[in-house]
Parts: sequence; C-alpha cells; structure tokens
Amino acid sequence: MSERALRVFWAEGVPLESLEAVLRDGRLHRFYGERMEDLHLGWLPELLDGKMRFSLDRLEAGRGFGLDLEVDWWRGAEGYRLRALLEEGKPPAGVDWRQADGPPLESLPEKGDEHPLMLWGAYDEDLGAWAEARIPRPLPHPVRWEGSVPPERVVLLVQDYRQDGAVVLTRFLKVEPE
Repeated sequence: MSERALRVFWAEGVPLESLEAVLRDGRLHRFYGERMEDLHLGWLPELLDGKMRFSLDRLEAGRGFGLDLEVDWWRGAEGYRLRALLEEGKPPAGVDWRQADGPPLESLPEKGDEHPLMLWGAYDEDLGAWAEARIPRPLPHPVRWEGSVPPERVVLLVQDYRQDGAVVLTRFLKVEPE
C-alpha cells in the first residue's frame, strides 16, 4: 500500500437534506453537477446557498471536491447514493458510511504529483466568464486569481488512482489558472 492510499466510503438511500449537510463539509469547495439539459462547474457554497439559477435538487448527479475530499452523488428512486473519496481523516458527518470492500487503491502518480485537464473556453471580458464558440453559453469556472487580469485559460487538477496497474478512479482536486 502506498503512503497515499485512497479510502472509499458509500452511503445509500440518503435524503436531500443529508446530502446538503454532507456537502457543507469544510473540505469541499467546488462542484461539478449534471442535469438532463446541461453540466455545471462552480463554487459549492453558491449552489448550497441558493445563489445559482438552479438548486441542488435539480442535479441528477455530481461531485463536491477539494484537495482532501471528494463526495460524489447520484439521485435514485430511494434517495441519493453517495461515495466519499479521501486519503486521510474521516468522511463527512451526517450519514451512515460504510467502507468499500477490498484493498485501498494506490495513488498514481506519486504523492504531490497531480495532473491538469484543460477546461473549455478562453476568458471573454464582455461576458465576464470563460466561453467557447462551439458551446452556446458562457462557462463559469470556479477559480480565483491574483491581480486584475483574469487568466485566459484554466485547468482542472485531478489525481488518478490505480489498482493492479490500471487507472480505476480520477478524483477532482481544484480549478486553477493555467
């Protein structure tokens, strides 16, 4: 087992109110969410505090993520199914978690070596957001930068995990300027 073994926890039949409590964990900062009609990437507190044009209950699935924790969720007929991914500490309070069976997953690449995934779009000053001509709407990305000039492009930093040499999971870490 490497020094960065990933621990996986599951919870099922979770009501919306408990999902919201889990997502308020201070280790989670951003979210990726899916609706039938579109996808979103944004600041998790804005979603939970009703500052977006849709609410948590409108998302079919999503990920709340930060450097130390990711919580994934899927809506089902009997509530939400949650998965917590972390290397240290405990999963968020508020639900009954069970740890996944099997050995911990070993981190790839080695500790401290995340890799970026390019996000679509370049910063458009007129829109005040990142935009891509092939996508018919602005793409707000949850990123902060120093200075008065926004970065032209941003990346999503991720951490891969492997089992028996194959990548089996990719955990979102943060969004930052390229």
